[in-house]
Amino acid sequence: MSTPSGVPAGPVEDRDPLPCTAFPAVSLAETIPNSGSGPLAHTAEVRLLLVEDSLPLRKRLRQLVGENRDVTVVAETGSAAQAVSLFHEHQPDTVLLDWQLEDGVGNSVLLEIKRACPTCRVIVLTNFDTPEFESACRRMGADHFLSKSRDFSRLPELLARNPEAPAQHS
Repeated sequence: MSTPSGVPAGPVEDRDPLPCTAFPAVSLAETIPNSGSGPLAHTAEVRLLLVEDSLPLRKRLRQLVGENRDVTVVAETGSAAQAVSLFHEHQPDTVLLDWQLEDGVGNSVLLEIKRACPTCRVIVLTNFDTPEFESACRRMGADHFLSKSRDFSRLPELLARNPEAPAQHS
């Protein structure tokens, strides 16, 4: 498989992450009222920004995510530029990020998210599933790296994890 464009050659060591004071942490241990049937309370929601340029896949991801009542898609797009704007507007605690987007690649999105909020969980979901590309994504700050062809089914498990917990590298 070819290496996607936009992957820096070496580690990104010269970036200086800013403190994430604008984005409050969301704890899955908090209880909130449940307006539906079942227990009187459930865990706080995971606020997800969905970034995928394929509309059919984005619809499928939204459906898959929608099966978990504790995950809310706060915004979605297929554009790198719009992803950064939506990230700042909606302040999600988790971003599901495709690499090849309508107007570029995900590296600028990943770097900006981690610069603005180092604690935001970023899950890269891509067809470029080589070990070298995974390593490059992790150097840029990706918390998880999933292959669209192999790891799609792991997404619900990753989204169910507490966003405050240390990232478990997949």
